[in-house]
Amino acid sequence: MPGYHQDWVRGPDAPHIKRNHTNEAEVPIAHFHREFESEVTPELLALYLNNIYTQQQEHYEESVKDYSFFENEGEVEEIIEKFTIYYKEYEKSDVEKLFNDETKLTPEEIIAYETAVSEHNEEKFLMEEMAQIFIQQMFFKPPTKGRSILFNYNLEPTEESDSRPECVLM
Repeated sequence: MPGYHQDWVRGPDAPHIKRNHTNEAEVPIAHFHREFESEVTPELLALYLNNIYTQQQEHYEESVKDYSFFENEGEVEEIIEKFTIYYKEYEKSDVEKLFNDETKLTPEEIIAYETAVSEHNEEKFLMEEMAQIFIQQMFFKPPTKGRSILFNYNLEPTEESDSRPECVLM
């Protein structure tokens, strides 16, 4: 199965607006998209949907039958059939060219997008690091000597320092 595009920032970034929306007013509404890293061909969609249906059948439980994604195999085939017709008419058409021209990012949008991805990744990294520190502080015995990112133990100064250690968060 193809991977998903991992770097797309959700919000006012240009790829999100240009490729997934026709109206900028939709952007502030909480939602998400999952884009494939490659073009979705009829063969790829068939593989994907058939695998979903197979998993649905293999893990079927009577108690959740009302929540099945697909009613039956015929529904999967019908979706694939309709997508194949659409794809054949759309691929390499004037409509596809127009869509690609309208959704192509400007140099300024590319820079803004790369900045947003970088900031998002840094923020995500810091949140993961803080979560790890928090878990360690909550579930493991804090050190009895030395500093912690969450606690200041008021240690006496050492020969190398002139003052007492302060909180490292601030």
